[in-house]
Amino acid sequence: MSAKSLEELDLSNCDLDSHKVKSMLDITPHALRVLKLNMSMVGDHGAQAVAQFILKSGGRTLVKLQMGSNNIKEAGALALAGAFAKAYALRCIDMHGNLFGPRGATAILDALATASIVPMDKIDFEACQIEDAGAEAAGRLIARRGCRHALFVYNDIYVAGVKRLRILSLPPRAEYKFWTYREISSTMREWRTSWTRYLLCINSSSSSSSSKSKIEECASSLYV
Repeated sequence: MSAKSLEELDLSNCDLDSHKVKSMLDITPHALRVLKLNMSMVGDHGAQAVAQFILKSGGRTLVKLQMGSNNIKEAGALALAGAFAKAYALRCIDMHGNLFGPRGATAILDALATASIVPMDKIDFEACQIEDAGAEAAGRLIARRGCRHALFVYNDIYVAGVKRLRILSLPPRAEYKFWTYREISSTMREWRTSWTRYLLCINSSSSSSSSKSKIEECASSLYV
């Protein structure tokens, strides 16, 4: 098999720096469909190299991108957002464990929302510090394109953020997981008729028995 026919490149857990990532992508064919860089510590500069690769490929081939736990902060997120706006083929994205913050996460999610109208298959923004502003952007993305699996746990999303999601008409077989705080049980009870049974919201802000009972009540009423 020639290098030009390469469709999937897995560099996960390779302890790469930005220079190594750039060097590798410089010789990677633009027809690449799957790129895996989870836990490779590429940082903001590595994220910029990935963004340049996507732009050079025209955004028409890369379908799946995994860049979880890479210490990517707001600057790297903004660079990726510029590329994702033209990543027409991207359907599956894993960015868990990065430090985007609300501004960086919002930029990426809004870019994905405008890149295409084809539904996303999976979005993983676990522990990316997206907060309520990022939750609102996630709502815009899902409302515009739809998504089969969306994961946004460990993100300091409060009740206001959940309400901003605006995804009350979810696909019948979709799975959405959000980690929220304060009054989640009562809020979900109000929306029970609108949210599908595949939506699981959990509150772990307290380890008290009363909180645990609310968790169980919320989960059992919505995830059956």
